[in-house]
Amino acid sequence: MNQVFFHEHLLTFDPDQFSGSLKVKVTDEAKLREFVYRWLQEERRKDALLYGYNVNQMKKDFRRMFQFVEAAGGVVRNKQHNVLFIKRWERWDLPKGKKEKKETLPECALREVEEETGVKKLHIVRALSSSYHIFETTDQWYLKKTYWFLMETGYEGETKPQNEEDITAVQWMNEQQCLGALSSTYRSLRAALKMEICELFEEKMSS
Repeated sequence: MNQVFFHEHLLTFDPDQFSGSLKVKVTDEAKLREFVYRWLQEERRKDALLYGYNVNQMKKDFRRMFQFVEAAGGVVRNKQHNVLFIKRWERWDLPKGKKEKKETLPECALREVEEETGVKKLHIVRALSSSYHIFETTDQWYLKKTYWFLMETGYEGETKPQNEEDITAVQWMNEQQCLGALSSTYRSLRAALKMEICELFEEKMSS
């Protein structure tokens, strides 16, 4: 957990992944909480690097500030070497969803992709990078970790957007279309997966 996003802004614990100007020294958990909650409420927040005490302990303290949620999703590639995107709230995204009880992360990813897109005959090739983002409900702050999996499919039937989840379009994209979608998608997704998705167009499918 080196990078955590809130809307389109970044909190990071890794100076090697940070190019901004706001570097915040926090010396203990109390100072960490004070800064993070203030940062979340700011209207003009900036990307920030957190440092000041043991980074592994800092990450543990940070995680305790939030209700933790796990989700999983898929980067799906078909026989034509296209990648599957969904459109939700007028923005291109990848299919994903919250893990249910007694469900493994791969099971969650496969279920969510099929439910949100109608694409079947999915199989997981390998795990990809994970992404983290913070969100708020009326009375609680959450930290969500999304586990991403590369999937392949031979499915050639129609796609079906899951309208009840506000998905309005499902589209297979070639490399050029994919780059366009990635340029306008969520920053957290782009930071975690852009490089891996671009590399897919240079790989052969496993079957």
